Amino acid sequence: MVEKQVAAIFAWLSIPRKWTASHGNRTSVYFEIIAQALGMKTEEIAVYKLAIKLHDLGKMWVPNEILYKKGPPDQKEWEIIKRHPIFGANILHFLLQGPQLSEFQKLASRIALLHHEKRSGDGYPYGCCGNSIEVEISAASIVDVFDALTSNRPYRERNSFEQAVAIFNGDEGPRTQPSHFHPLAYEAFLESRQCLRQALSSFTS
Repeated sequence: MVEKQVAAIFAWLSIPRKWTASHGNRTSVYFEIIAQALGMKTEEIAVYKLAIKLHDLGKMWVPNEILYKKGPPDQKEWEIIKRHPIFGANILHFLLQGPQLSEFQKLASRIALLHHEKRSGDGYPYGCCGNSIEVEISAASIVDVFDALTSNRPYRERNSFEQAVAIFNGDEGPRTQPSHFHPLAYEAFLESRQCLRQALSSFTS
């Protein structure tokens, strides 16, 4: 039931926003790698992988001229972008109805809502911090950032694997720092570098 519902939503998402759908696919693969390093159970990983595919659904409500702008967003555009986690959580709450989908709906909505939050408290949309962000949610945040860094964007070419790891380490400024993530999730990311490199290579070859 869950798989069919996710497949239907994902197919719908793929029509107007193929890039967002591809991003969902890649992040689900990266998440499995980190989740295994965290010691999550196979059944649990499978559910999270399905949920993570839908984490950027809210970008469907961000105008194309903002998403595909060949340059950084201005302040007004940035405020619209920062609302996409709320859009995504709300639409998943609406789409994933029924007793068989209740627990999955809560998980998928929570990932959509919190995947841009930072443990340091300077994420969005709510500025959550510390232990209010579970290790699994933080792992989802890591793979979201990792894929964003290693993918082409309208305003820049993709970073290499080595560049992405350096950015995660905070070597290229304060925007991404180890303190943004749950320490166990970040440790699992570092432990998984070789597998992540191989997965990235499979997507870019």
